[in-house]
Amino acid sequence: SNIAFLTAKGDTLDLALGEDFSKIAVGTDTFFYYKKQFLQQLTQYPAYNLFLKRSLQYNGTEKKGAYDSYSSTSATTSFKNLSIPGETSNNIKLTPDENSKYIFHDYYFLSGKFGQFYPATKKGVFELFSKNEKQLKDFLEVNKTNFNKKEDLEKLLQFARTILK
Repeated sequence: SNIAFLTAKGDTLDLALGEDFSKIAVGTDTFFYYKKQFLQQLTQYPAYNLFLKRSLQYNGTEKKGAYDSYSSTSATTSFKNLSIPGETSNNIKLTPDENSKYIFHDYYFLSGKFGQFYPATKKGVFELFSKNEKQLKDFLEVNKTNFNKKEDLEKLLQFARTILK
């Protein structure tokens, strides 16, 4: 994993390899290297914090349709090869006019006092705050915590910090 600089033109420049650093600060953002990936620190507390790993996932293609619009449900058919009988090179490669689609997928993590990271899941929360499991179970049940929602995880972290004092 590495940190890359992306220009407005789309050019990239590798800035750092993860294996060389445990933490990288870029402007106001701080990234920690953990298990061959960078996690962005979202909260700034002394001991326990919320982190984000954002990844891109391939989500299919969009074909060019009517009026130069692109759609993943277009009724057009694309061909990548064309065979012409009697020609010396009987297989011509075609380039269909289509776009690849990608979506962001967010994974959240929580950190402990000693720099260890836990997935922001029910199991991870109970591992991190094992001494306060009963209070956390009550909080999760009452608040219907969504472990894929940043706001819910921030509330959970704030609550956990109050019962740890």
